[in-house]
Amino acid sequence: MLHFKNCKIDMSNILFLDELKALYPNRDDITETALVDHNQLDMDQEEWLGKNVTRVIDHHIDNECYKDTLVEKEVRFIGSACSLLALMFQKDKHLFAEDLAPSDEPNFAYLLAAAVVLDSYNFLESIKNKKWNDDDIVAHKFLAETADVGLEYWRTLNNAKFDSEAALELGMKGNMVRDYKKYDLGKGIMGCSVINALHGDMIGRYGEELLTAESLQHMKNDGLHMYLIIGMRADDMANVTKTLYLVRELSADNELAKSFDILCNHLEGADVLNLNEKFHQEQTSNGCQYTVYNIQNTAVSRKVLEAIIKTFYRD
Repeated sequence: MLHFKNCKIDMSNILFLDELKALYPNRDDITETALVDHNQLDMDQEEWLGKNVTRVIDHHIDNECYKDTLVEKEVRFIGSACSLLALMFQKDKHLFAEDLAPSDEPNFAYLLAAAVVLDSYNFLESIKNKKWNDDDIVAHKFLAETADVGLEYWRTLNNAKFDSEAALELGMKGNMVRDYKKYDLGKGIMGCSVINALHGDMIGRYGEELLTAESLQHMKNDGLHMYLIIGMRADDMANVTKTLYLVRELSADNELAKSFDILCNHLEGADVLNLNEKFHQEQTSNGCQYTVYNIQNTAVSRKVLEAIIKTFYRD
């Protein structure tokens, strides 16, 4: 929201899925879909947009979807999908001269650079070649030719992105849907939210009973059999802390829900996650079981966790 405001983008130009469905009630009217920063639609999006995905630009693990409809695809390791876009614009910059021209007003480079610096934690050296690489530097230098996207630019955005107090003000329901995906794992449906607050922050603001009650209600509303929350916080020096919260309904008669303990054991054994601090496991009066971990490898994203879980249930 802050970055859109700084770029003077009218939020009425941003469509949510329900608005898109209202605008195009006949999904056959949508003839082409491009995915940027992900390469597989989530379940709800797939039903509406999945049959005509023609372009994918992404930096996450490749799910190798839409082979029959793709006409362009760029999926590889780099810090940000916006770095890939910047490199594409650099290659054909004569086509985007007006958008990238220096100006007293925010230009396209100013808009695009946000993800480049945020996804790399402003090129934090300790996560180089884990979360970002030299191509991100090339992309950033290109964008910096026509926009002021240096340290203060990153610091302002980083402080806003990881403002836990602002996130908590959204309420538990707001946080659950703000950055949310769900997956069909064959044995059942799993949902995963990313929240800019740690589990302890959520307990401190909402309390355990409300957190678990809202989790169970969200699972019921969205047909989930297991639910995860990745909580995260970063300081102004890009030091990141992450937690992982898994919850299931105790009475659920579903194969995925019943595999809760087995999944927890599998995740604990996944070296890439380094979940060596399980600090809470409890059955609450709300009728759910949950486990919370500190994620020691803070370079781990939802996409990495998603790939581990999908592989576990597929195998």
